[in-house]
Amino acid sequence: MSQNVEEGVVPVKARMRTGPSFSSGYYEFDSGLGFVDLEADSPLKGAFSSGAPTIGIKLKDRFADYRAAAAIAKLLPAGAEILSWRDYNRSFFGALRTEKTMMLLLISLIFIVVGINIFHAMRRVIASKMADIAVLKACGATDRDIRLIFVAEGLTVGLAGAAIGAALGLVLCANINAILETLAGAMRAMAAGLASLGLGSGAGDYRLFSPSYFYIDKIPVSISTPELLFITATAVASTVLAAFSAASKVSEAKPSEVFRNE
Repeated sequence: MSQNVEEGVVPVKARMRTGPSFSSGYYEFDSGLGFVDLEADSPLKGAFSSGAPTIGIKLKDRFADYRAAAAIAKLLPAGAEILSWRDYNRSFFGALRTEKTMMLLLISLIFIVVGINIFHAMRRVIASKMADIAVLKACGATDRDIRLIFVAEGLTVGLAGAAIGAALGLVLCANINAILETLAGAMRAMAAGLASLGLGSGAGDYRLFSPSYFYIDKIPVSISTPELLFITATAVASTVLAAFSAASKVSEAKPSEVFRNE
C-alpha cells in the first residue's frame, strides 16, 4: 500500500520472482520480513518512497548492541529510533524470565524439603547413638566436637549428592537432543512395525520439535557456570544447615544419666 496527500491510500500490485531463503535465527525476522531490491524501474519503488527508511545492521557480536547503538545514535538525525534484537524479542525474554523465576522457586522448595528430611533423619541417628555420644563426652569430647562429626556427615552427603546430581544433569543437557532423536527413531520404527501388520500407515513426523509446528528443530542448550555453581552450593548449604540444626540435640546427652540407665 502507498499513501500520499492527494490520493490517500493506493494499492500497489507487482509480480516478482522470489530468490533463495535464509534463516537469521530470530523468529520476528524470519516469520514476517522479506528483502526486495528496489531498482529504479521496480513497480514497488513508489510504495516505499514516502516512508521513512529503515537500515538494518548486523553485528559480529550480538551482545554488543548497546555499545553499537550508542555509537550509531551520534550519527543519526533527531527523531530517529534505534531498535535492537532485544526489543523485537522483549515479550519472549519476559516469558523466559518468568519461567526462570518459577524454576528457581521450585528448586528452593525442593531444597527446603530435602533439608527437612535430612534434619529428621539426622535427629533419629543422634537419638539412636546417645550411648556412644555419652561415652565420647565421658572421654573428654565437648558438644562442639561431637556436633562437628554430624555436620561433617551432612557435608559429605551434600557434596556427594550435589556432585552426582550435577554430573547427571550435565550429561542429560549435553545429550538431550540426541536422546530425543533416539526416541523419535524408536517411535518411527514402532510405527513401521505396526504398519507392516496392517495397523496404521506408519507415516508421520515423530520428532518432538517438528518444523510443521515449531520454529526450532531442537532444544537450544546453554550451560551457565555461575548458575550451576550457585545451585550446587545452595544444595550443599541446605544439607549442612540441616545437619547443624539436628546436631544441637547432642547437648541433651548426659553421661551420668546414660550410664545409670545402662
